[in-house]
Amino acid sequence: MQSIRNMGQLNTILIRLLLDCCMYLSAYKNSAQAKKVVHSPNIDNQNLQQFFLEQIRKDITNLSQCLQHSPDESLLVFHIFVHKITTSANPTDTFDSNLKKKEDRNKLEEIICNFIRDRVFENRSVDKLIEELNQIIKENATDSDKLLKVAFDLVELPEDNNNYLCQKQFWAYRRQITLDLMKQNFLVLPHEERKTKFRLLSEFLEKIDTLKAIKYLPSLFKMIRTFHRIFNRQIDRQTSLKIKLKDILDDNPIFRMDPFLRNQIENNARDFLKVWKILSSHLASKFDRKKFEKFEETLKTKDNCADIPFVFFLPATKNEGFVIYSIIFYLVNVQNEFIRFFINNYKKNSANIAIIGLENVTESDLISFSPDKDILRLVYIHSNYSLEESKNINLEFNFDKIQSSIETKIINDKPLIESENIPLIEFSDNTRNDFKRFEKLEKRVKQQELSFFIKEKMSLFYKKPDHLNDIIRKLNIVIDFIISTGCSENTKIMEYATETLKMTNIDRSSINKQINELDVSYLKSLWNFLNLRRAILLSEHGQDPFDSLNDLYRDPIKLNNNQEKEEDNEELVNIIMANRYHKPENILKFIEFLYKYIIYRLVPNSESFEKSKSEETELSDGEMLIQDVLNELQNDTDFSTDQIDFNSTLNLDNIKVKNVYYLWKFSVYILNKPSNIYINKSNFF
Repeated sequence: MQSIRNMGQLNTILIRLLLDCCMYLSAYKNSAQAKKVVHSPNIDNQNLQQFFLEQIRKDITNLSQCLQHSPDESLLVFHIFVHKITTSANPTDTFDSNLKKKEDRNKLEEIICNFIRDRVFENRSVDKLIEELNQIIKENATDSDKLLKVAFDLVELPEDNNNYLCQKQFWAYRRQITLDLMKQNFLVLPHEERKTKFRLLSEFLEKIDTLKAIKYLPSLFKMIRTFHRIFNRQIDRQTSLKIKLKDILDDNPIFRMDPFLRNQIENNARDFLKVWKILSSHLASKFDRKKFEKFEETLKTKDNCADIPFVFFLPATKNEGFVIYSIIFYLVNVQNEFIRFFINNYKKNSANIAIIGLENVTESDLISFSPDKDILRLVYIHSNYSLEESKNINLEFNFDKIQSSIETKIINDKPLIESENIPLIEFSDNTRNDFKRFEKLEKRVKQQELSFFIKEKMSLFYKKPDHLNDIIRKLNIVIDFIISTGCSENTKIMEYATETLKMTNIDRSSINKQINELDVSYLKSLWNFLNLRRAILLSEHGQDPFDSLNDLYRDPIKLNNNQEKEEDNEELVNIIMANRYHKPENILKFIEFLYKYIIYRLVPNSESFEKSKSEETELSDGEMLIQDVLNELQNDTDFSTDQIDFNSTLNLDNIKVKNVYYLWKFSVYILNKPSNIYINKSNFF
C-alpha cells in the first residue's frame, strides 16, 4: 500500500487503520489464530493486543495530520468510512476475493480507493462529512449498522463474553470528546488550582451559557435600528400588538422592494428567538412576574419567528418591547463585566482598553464563539489519548493551553461597549408621561418635590434642548428599573445609574451639580422638570414640544371676540401680564401646571387622556375657560403640590382651552421676558 500504486496518503492511512483495528479485534478474540497470521521479527507475538493498539494510536495521529483536524474529528471520518462499508453493497464479482493473485489485490485496492472518493467523501470537506455522521447518530440511530450503534453507545450491550462486538473496551479509543467531559475533568482539579492557575478558564466555563449569546448582539441591534428608522412615531402600540412580523414583511413596501433586507430581518428575528431561549431564565428578575409568564408563554409557542407579535421587536422600557431592550442591555453588561474581570486580573495596563459605541459594534469586537465549533475545536487540539495497561485509551486535557487559546482567540483585545445608544421606540399614541408609571415608582420609593432654587439652577445650566435628551433617557431607564426591582431611598440617582446599572461613559459635563447630589426620592420631580425644561427650550428655539396635540387646541388668542384681526402679540403679552408683579417662581409654577395639563389631558390616546374622557367635567372641551379648568385640577396632586392663584399670576380672562397652545407660548415668553437672555420673538409668534 505504498504511493507507487497511487493509493495516496489518505487512502493508505484509512486502510491501515481499518486493518489494524481488525487485527486488534482478532488478537483479542482468538490470540492463537492471530499469531499464525502475523509473521514478523519486529512484532512480539506474545503481546499482539498491545502492538496493534499502539499501531491504532499511530494511525490516528497520522490521520489527524493528513486531514488537518483533531484526532477526535479524524476518528469521526474513520467511523463514517466503516459505516459506509458495512451499509453499502460493494462489487466482488470482478476479482477473486481470496486475493491469491497480485491483480486481484490491486483490483481490491482500486475499488477501495474509488469507494473512499465516490461514496465516502463525495467531493465534500471533512466538516461536511462530520456533519453527516452527527446527523446519522442523532436522527437515524435505529437504522444504523450494529457496529456504529455499539461504538457510539446507541444500544445497550448484552452480557456476552463470546461476542467481541459487545466488549466495550474495544471502543474505548473512540471515547467521544465533549465540552461536558472536559468540564468534568476540569472540576476534578483541586479547587485552589482552578481558582488561581486556571481562574480565567474557570470563570469562562462558569458563564459560558450566557457568554455564548453575545455573538448575536450585532444582529439584534441591526434589526431594532432598522425598525426604529422606519416605524418610530409612525406606528401606534395597539397596531403593533395585533400584527405579526410576517405582516410587516409582507405589507411594508420597504421590505417588498428589498428582498435582501427582508431576509436579513428574518435572520435577525430567528437570532432573537435563539437568544431568548438562552437568556430568558436570567432575565426573569427584570420583569413583573405575571408579565414575564405571559411573554414567556407567547414566545415559547412561536417556533416560527414570523408569527411573533411585532411589538416584541420594538425596544421600549416597559411592556413587550422591554424584552428585546433588556436582552441587548444584558448582553452588553455580560461582555463588559467579563472584560473588566479579564482586565483587572490579566492586564497590567488597563488605560488603553477601548470603549466603543453599541452602534459601531461588529462580531470581531465581541466575545463571540460557538461552543460546538470554536470551543470544542480548541479542546480537540489540546487533548491527547494515553495508554493504560494495554486495555484502554484515556483522555488527557491540556488546560494550560486551552485557557491560553481562549484568552488569545476569544477574549484578548475585546473592548468595553457603551449601552446608552439603544434606540427606544416612540409610539405615535404614547406620551410616556402617565400617572400609573409614577404611581408604581411611589410604591417603591416615596417621592418629594424639588425646590425652586434647584429648578432655577438647572434652568440656568441647560440652555439647549439637545443637552437634555441624554440625561432624560438615562433617568427613564433608572425609573423603570427601580419600578421593577426597587431601591433604597437614600441612594443617589447617578450612583444607581453608574454602579447598579453599569452605565458607562456618562458625560459628567452634561450633569449639573444639583443632579449629582439628588437621591432617588426626587426622581419623579426631576424627570418631570427636565421634560418641562426641554419643552420650554424647544419653544424658545422655534420648535413644537407637543407634536401630538390636536389642532383643536391651537387657536390663536383673541381677547376681543368682535375683532376680525388678531391682536398684536406684544400687546397680548402685556394684557396677559396685566401689570402684575411676576415672581419667576410663580410663573414657573404656572408653566409647569400648564405643561402637565397639556400632556396629561390633551395629548390624545395617553392613559391620562382616557382618564380625562371619563371625568364628569369635560376638562378637554375647547370652549371652556382655561381658568375654570385649571382651578378644577388644583385639587389633583398629580398636577401640583402647591396651591396657585392663577388670577394673581396672569390675566386669563376670556382665554379658552382651545387657545392652550398659544397660552403656553406666551407663558414661556413671559418667563424669560424679565431676564437679560436674548429671545427671538419670531420663534414664538
